[in-house]
Amino acid sequence: ASIASTANVLLVNSASPYRSVKELLDGVRQQPGKVSYGSSGVGSVLHLCGVLFSQRTGADWVHVPYKGTGPSLTDLLGGQIDSVFANLPSVVPQIQSGKLRALAVTSAERDASVPNVPTMAESGIADYNLSSWFGIFAPAATPREVVSRINAQIARQLQAADLRQRLLGLGAVPVVKNADEANQFF
Repeated sequence: ASIASTANVLLVNSASPYRSVKELLDGVRQQPGKVSYGSSGVGSVLHLCGVLFSQRTGADWVHVPYKGTGPSLTDLLGGQIDSVFANLPSVVPQIQSGKLRALAVTSAERDASVPNVPTMAESGIADYNLSSWFGIFAPAATPREVVSRINAQIARQLQAADLRQRLLGLGAVPVVKNADEANQFF
């Protein structure tokens, strides 16, 4: 029942001419149907980040679905696509090393792991908030007392300062919920 929420991020290759969301959007508007964004697959939250971007801006850009974030990042780094939406924890090292340029996070607030990266709202895209979350589940028939015991163990681990700091440094915010709170959230 424990959850980690993460921001998603809009990325370009460090060699890209796009240095901001505004510049990318200008490029999309100058070349409708030509500028591309990759995602981890059709229907994924990362695909939906691009759909929401299109709805909020009228952007006519090309979705390129991949079988996971890894292949989309490979093509972004290789210049085969123009941009990618990715979960922040999977790309913080590439952003920090300068291999990838983060244009904006998709959360309502900036993320502590990349504090200089603006939100979509700060970048001029109103009403844009689309974060990801990860949870731990058990089979439906698992006895409640077993779920509670496992959740208590996970909660203890997530309260450990070193693990908490490591998760926060990667852009993941650990949140502990009991089974009822988690079910309400889901």
